[in-house]
Amino acid sequence: MTDPIVILLVEDEAAHVEAIRRAFEAADAEMEIQVAGSLREYRAAVAARPPDLALMDLNLPDGPAMEVLTLPPAASPFPILIMTSYGNEQIAVEAMKAGALDYVVKSPEVFAEMPYTVARALRDWNLLRERQRAAEALRESEQRYRTLVETAPVVIYTLAADDGRITSLNPAFEVVTGWSPKEWRGKTFAPLVHPEDRPLATETFQQVLRGEYPPAYELRILAKSGEYLIGEFMSRPQFEGGNVIGEFGIARDITEHRRAAEALRELSLRLSRAEDEERRRIARELHDSTGQKLAALSMTVGLLQDATGAPDRQTEQMFANCLAMIQQCAQEIRTLSYLLHPPLLDELGLAAAIGNYAEGFSKRSGVPVALDAPPGLERLPAEVEVALFRVVQESLGNIHRHAGASAARLRLTCDAEQVTLEVSDQGRGLSAETIRAIAAGRGSAGLGIAGMRERLRLLGGRLEIESGGQGTTVRAIVPQRPKPT
Repeated sequence: MTDPIVILLVEDEAAHVEAIRRAFEAADAEMEIQVAGSLREYRAAVAARPPDLALMDLNLPDGPAMEVLTLPPAASPFPILIMTSYGNEQIAVEAMKAGALDYVVKSPEVFAEMPYTVARALRDWNLLRERQRAAEALRESEQRYRTLVETAPVVIYTLAADDGRITSLNPAFEVVTGWSPKEWRGKTFAPLVHPEDRPLATETFQQVLRGEYPPAYELRILAKSGEYLIGEFMSRPQFEGGNVIGEFGIARDITEHRRAAEALRELSLRLSRAEDEERRRIARELHDSTGQKLAALSMTVGLLQDATGAPDRQTEQMFANCLAMIQQCAQEIRTLSYLLHPPLLDELGLAAAIGNYAEGFSKRSGVPVALDAPPGLERLPAEVEVALFRVVQESLGNIHRHAGASAARLRLTCDAEQVTLEVSDQGRGLSAETIRAIAAGRGSAGLGIAGMRERLRLLGGRLEIESGGQGTTVRAIVPQRPKPT
């Protein structure tokens, strides 16, 4: 059971009090009527128990009701309705200005309708307080927003929908670019953008005006010093009344990050080149030095065998075992030298090298490999040929170890911009767990693929893997002429 609504009736005329009491009793309203006959009694009643609503005569024995009104009305802990015997508008205006929620002119009819007047006043009061709370929440939200914008380390801006004028810029804009916000506020954003990036800036602006949410993008922005900074932008529509009125955006300076990433890329590329050069050197040493020494050792053992005369059966077997081990070592040296760096890659180029490697792989593994390469393929930059050859090595090795395929296929295509190498098989395909391991760089396959991906990335290329129940395709795509470093 809820407590009844408490009405504090402040009236010094007993007849009026009785008429109002009877009206509430007749309406069977769940309201408790408390009575005060003066301002002093009113104050004492409020101090003892604040009412839900006060119904006050305008003129009381110890002063006018105006003395207890507060502005704005919603600042009062409860609503106050003024009763007056005078019906002129001036009294109503003064009461409302002083903080009354509403006023009524005393009459028998008004007294009879008082329960409904009070109920309506309470509804109006609740709506007024809700609007007040909403307004306070809005002010607090706007204050938090202003604080966030003013102190944010990233650039926050807005653009007008009609012509792309900059309508606001936060202080971070000056920190990042050197321009003060007032130098650009009211101007179009296009002159700030590098000429080559303006089509992208215009397109994303149009996307925003259509109510779309474009993904993050990068633009080069003119600093006051004359240099161009690299900014990462996130743009969103700015709505008002359901209509897009402009663009709200956030931009952060990633210039140093890009420079550091480029320096790291160049360092990685130099390390990759140094690794390839070391592989080439070791392969050459194994072939030219160690291989020749083994050949000389084989000849020496042969001469020693001839000089022995007529050895017994055991000695003859020892010579044969020595020669066989020397031959086996020589073969392993040749294979290792070839795997480290095939000489055909330097002498004849990529197509010949992967064709020769595929032929050797087929003999060693028993898995036939078909090669589809354009005739007369021109030589590619050395790092591109090495990277694609390593993709062939790693992919065929994975096919042999994991796919259980009966055959494999190499396809090499080339256009004016890029070279594409595909290594495919019709084996078991990759399981979901293997794909996750590859993505995380775990396991032998994951590490090998990660190495291929990194080699290609350093050259501005990429690695794609497609796998299912009908086998796997590894696709390496790399520019013909990587960015010089």
